Amino acid sequence: MLLRLGFALVLLASGTAAASTRWVPLQISTIQGAIDASAYGDSVIVAAGIYREHVDFRGKAIYVGSEWGRDSTFIVPVQTELATVRFVTGENRGSVLDGFTIRGSRDGWGVLCSYSGPTIRNCDVSYTQELGRNGSGIECANSYALIQYNRIHHNAAKWMGGGIYVRGLCVLGPDSLTIAYNDIYNNWGRFGSGIHCYYADGVIIHHNLIRGNFGNHASAVSLLVYNTRFYNNTVIESRNGVDVDDGRGSDLRNNIVAQHVDLGVDPALATYNYNDVWDVAMGAEPGPAGLSADPLFVDPAAGDYSLHPASPCINAGDPDPSYNDPDGTRADMGAGLAPGYPHEPFWLCPITIPGDVNSSGAVTAADVIGLVNYVFKSGPAPQPCSAAGDANCDGSVTSADIIREVNYLFGNAGVASAEQLRKGGDPPCNSCALIQQGIWDCPE
Repeated sequence: MLLRLGFALVLLASGTAAASTRWVPLQISTIQGAIDASAYGDSVIVAAGIYREHVDFRGKAIYVGSEWGRDSTFIVPVQTELATVRFVTGENRGSVLDGFTIRGSRDGWGVLCSYSGPTIRNCDVSYTQELGRNGSGIECANSYALIQYNRIHHNAAKWMGGGIYVRGLCVLGPDSLTIAYNDIYNNWGRFGSGIHCYYADGVIIHHNLIRGNFGNHASAVSLLVYNTRFYNNTVIESRNGVDVDDGRGSDLRNNIVAQHVDLGVDPALATYNYNDVWDVAMGAEPGPAGLSADPLFVDPAAGDYSLHPASPCINAGDPDPSYNDPDGTRADMGAGLAPGYPHEPFWLCPITIPGDVNSSGAVTAADVIGLVNYVFKSGPAPQPCSAAGDANCDGSVTSADIIREVNYLFGNAGVASAEQLRKGGDPPCNSCALIQQGIWDCPE
């Protein structure tokens, strides 16, 4: 009854049909079946489990997310020579894949983006092989995708781009292909084992930890690019670090490139400065204002490549304010990230009560109205950032959050606060879940 009341209030307030949420497998047995049944703005929420299927968004701007995160929700291909997940019908940033492990292709891709610009976040793309072509984990062809907060590891390509392979024009309007805040490790390829960009234009690559990627004489990052920005990455422990071919209009800045068997950095025609290049056999020039010093990671043996307080890379990046750290101080060099990142102190939204859209310290009817305006009428975003509207901690702000709040508030009288959480329906979720999953970034 309360759920129906919630939907009625949403419809009344919005004046339009509410977006739908489809639950897999509770309502529909497969992810693809739920996508096929969805329309613009809908959500597909997937329970923990192993789903043996191929997923194609078919051009739909919908949210497809796991209920319990990537470590418990797997998509495994039926035909291992085909891409497991496909974005090939003009999808845009509103087509969101969130929180899955994608694994097991043997002559195909984990994720294929072609002439599209989806959002791929909080996923684990691993143990894929491309035996006859380029790309293995994620391939982006003429794509402006947003690839963030993912683990991309143990993928192998016969030629180029074991982890991520990029080619073609990567810009559409204000959006560029962006690879950010990912952990890219233990991938294999003859060229660009971690990331390979081949005649790519307009790529943005920043705040990635790229470690332990190998393959013949391959570089961890190989960039045959134009108009590309590569900044605040940590590239370590491979045969070669960063190898640029051409690079006109491109820029490499604020990176840590260290502990490679042979090459550190070859910037070619790219501008290049404020980097730390250390412990390499050749290509050790860091740029005019750069360093050649041990970056002093906290605990690399345990996979913690965040910077020790004594690191020379702290506040040593480009002083241009556009590169400043989120706390407003001068940029550090490198990605600055510890295991399990996104790393909370750097960019997670500082919320205390999910669902408290107006930051009043309590969840009230005013928050429901604010969510309705945001979801259905392009009203003001929740404050201090979007995560404040995620009352059910699924990583997105949708009509499901409105229903959660309505059922909660109208079960009994009163308001929700940190001390008084239980009313009629389930309370807003605990913000700790957001911190642990690293779902949200801030500021918007």
